[in-house]
Amino acid sequence: MHSQLKYAAKPLHWMKPLYWTLALTLAVLLHVPLQGFGQSTPSDTVMRLNEGLLEIMRAGAQAGFEGRYAAISPVLAETFDLAVLTRLTLGRHSRKLTEEQRAQFEALFTEMVSATYASRFNAYSGQRFEIVSQRDLKRNRKLVRTYLFTGSQKVALDYMLHLRDGRWRIVNVIAQGVSELSLRRSEYAAIITRDGFDGLMRKIRQYVTKLASAS
Repeated sequence: MHSQLKYAAKPLHWMKPLYWTLALTLAVLLHVPLQGFGQSTPSDTVMRLNEGLLEIMRAGAQAGFEGRYAAISPVLAETFDLAVLTRLTLGRHSRKLTEEQRAQFEALFTEMVSATYASRFNAYSGQRFEIVSQRDLKRNRKLVRTYLFTGSQKVALDYMLHLRDGRWRIVNVIAQGVSELSLRRSEYAAIITRDGFDGLMRKIRQYVTKLASAS
């Protein structure tokens, strides 16, 4: 019985060279690099986000804030690493919170991010995105440079991404050279120091309500 099992497994071992030959041939034919075989690239992630933003801009007032919010939320969950972004935003204060508080903050922070995008990208007038470069950063991160063209203006949007669970996800947005992560971390740290965690949650809820009522 054991000898039969060994014999049966043997052909699989000899099939490995054939498998890689076929994979290499397929990669050449499809112009797919083997290193990224089966994986999305950082630029793919940013492109997916851009598509989602164009979608809600075109939906505009007809969809309303709630419609744009509902449309962009799954796109943001797919393209951003919101769990890591939440922890980075809280910085050293994250360690002082309970598990329940961290979970509450992550849920509200995720809601705030969706509300912000639904509010900012609320109308379409010929805007377009262009991905112009991708470069390596330290700690196996990537930076994707994108331009948003709106009328005669060109806005530089740099997206910092890292690889998690086989997917490239955004962990910071740098608009015109200003890091949104750094801004929020500084602002939230000041609020926590002054008003505590509950005060920060109250401020964010008020901000989300303001965005929804103004859009």
